[in-house]
Amino acid sequence: MLLTTEEEGTYTVNPSIRYVIHSRLDPQQSKEAHSLAADYYLKSEDDFERLHHLREAGRYPEAARLCLKKGEELSKAGKSQEVLDYIEILQPKVKYTERLSQLSKSIVRKTRNA
Repeated sequence: MLLTTEEEGTYTVNPSIRYVIHSRLDPQQSKEAHSLAADYYLKSEDDFERLHHLREAGRYPEAARLCLKKGEELSKAGKSQEVLDYIEILQPKVKYTERLSQLSKSIVRKTRNA
């Protein structure tokens, strides 16, 4: 199956097909595709997917702001390690280093206490 219906109006591409498509894109095309996807996920309010696509598109300041705004919420939704991984990737690329570090410490502290 090439496409799987996730919910009304959204589809997921078969991972094998996705791999072939991604492997044929040059880096600029890949960034543009991720940028379009990030904009799409802004409208759908799927913050975790938006964060992923912002990072892949090289839109690091936007990804950092989203992480700061929604990081705690994503962590509570079971994405603690993923948020921490994004923070680690984003810190050297943006000016929000101290705030990202504080968010990271907060998530780690809450994860340990859970």
